[in-house]
Amino acid sequence: MHKKIEEEFHGLAENSLVLAVVNSQNSELANTAIMNYLVNRNDARGNYVAVNKPYHEVTKHLKSNGINPDKIFFIDCVSKDLGKDKEVPNCVYIDSPQHLTDMSIALDELFRMKHGEFVVIDSLNTLAIYNDKDRVVNFLSYLQKKVRTHEIRGVMVALDKGHDSDFLPAISKICDKTIDLSDFKQN
Repeated sequence: MHKKIEEEFHGLAENSLVLAVVNSQNSELANTAIMNYLVNRNDARGNYVAVNKPYHEVTKHLKSNGINPDKIFFIDCVSKDLGKDKEVPNCVYIDSPQHLTDMSIALDELFRMKHGEFVVIDSLNTLAIYNDKDRVVNFLSYLQKKVRTHEIRGVMVALDKGHDSDFLPAISKICDKTIDLSDFKQN
């Protein structure tokens, strides 16, 4: 378990929304450490919105890092566009990251079914490429309300650079905590 992740998440309410800011070199490492904390440390089931990589790549990576993907329900926003949307029991496919309404509907269904104790969005930057900033902020405001209502933890990952200068501050206002993992390294 990575000590920095443990320290940053310790004491947060279960219905917290967290923004994890990473850099392009450590984003996969930081995301893996977050998932390890949520799934293995807390022995929790949860939901993962795959905006950056397809389901099969994410699950392969999680398995190789000792994280059981069977404990996670995936909303895959990548595979359909690549023609790799093979039906599996723990995944729904969205046409693209541009379809925020479809993501909201899929999340609503999971929240209604009380599926999981967390939701992770793996790349706010990718969402911002496919949608204008205001739509992304509105979507995240919706997510914040759902996290509070259903008393689950929400984690959103964003790069520290490569976006509009007021994007991260706007998102930070929605979140309960912003964690700077831009200098995150392997333990």
